[in-house]
Amino acid sequence: RKNFNVKLTDNLDLYNSEYFDLVIALDVMEHINKKDLEKFLFEVQRVLIKGGKFIARVPNGDSPFGMPLQNGDLTHQTIIGSGIMKYLSTSLGLKIIFLGAEPRTLKSSSFINSIPIFILEIFKKIGDFIIKKSFYKTNSNIAFFSPNLLTILQK
Repeated sequence: RKNFNVKLTDNLDLYNSEYFDLVIALDVMEHINKKDLEKFLFEVQRVLIKGGKFIARVPNGDSPFGMPLQNGDLTHQTIIGSGIMKYLSTSLGLKIIFLGAEPRTLKSSSFINSIPIFILEIFKKIGDFIIKKSFYKTNSNIAFFSPNLLTILQK
């Protein structure tokens, strides 16, 4: 409806350099062997225009809450956490726009049903803060209570 030119592909080799404004890989990278991740992101970088963005979601390798997602699929080959995403983005010169928990909807079918969701999200934020301050010396993007890790990179 909005005249976006959308392509669904599993082979970026088919496209010229600087072809896409945006590349999205939801639940894809964990299926790629660890030694091939850099090559995959190099291809993503190659097909992105300058300023283009890459959005990826993976089971959160920084969190025990990501384990059921990671271990629930025999085709998952690589556990990816924020450290690996930072390494890959730095090695390819991609800027991290966002690295952390995927956004959650706080709204439910009724206001009353939304209250427990809202309270749980507050406890998750407090828990993430305590985990970061207790176990990590540097400012980290660990989203401990999130089952998925969302990354937005820019060329």
